[in-house]
Amino acid sequence: MKDLSQIRADIRKIVTDTVESGAIGHVQFFTAKVMADNPEIEGDDADFYIVCAQETVERMVKSAVGKYDSAEEETPLMEGFEHLRKAYPVHRGGDHLLVPVHLCSDEELEARAKEFEVAAKGYVKHALELRSYVLTRQDEQSGQSPMSAI
Repeated sequence: MKDLSQIRADIRKIVTDTVESGAIGHVQFFTAKVMADNPEIEGDDADFYIVCAQETVERMVKSAVGKYDSAEEETPLMEGFEHLRKAYPVHRGGDHLLVPVHLCSDEELEARAKEFEVAAKGYVKHALELRSYVLTRQDEQSGQSPMSAI
């Protein structure tokens, strides 16, 4: 019987192998493959456990695919680039896909670029608020008498 860490490793391998092959990966396909590779759910409550397993596996697959969406995650990069991923998560026609960058449309890549620009602005604002908070806290603390801190 596999544990969750083994299943996660299987999912990472399927996702990585798909990206390395240059093929489009479907979240539904990844989920179906993991379920098909682990069919040993039996007994009176098998239907219940299959539903639970399917949801768990799908969540794990979406997490593995989602790593290609984050600038902070270590995912395969295009040769010659510092940030450009080999693939990006894309929604097409209601499907959750992991699409190699060379198969993404210009519109999909531009949309992704805009998302990163918006996120960058949010990070800068967050940094400014953190620094403002630190300065305000330092001002408040320096204005306190030693006894007021007790």
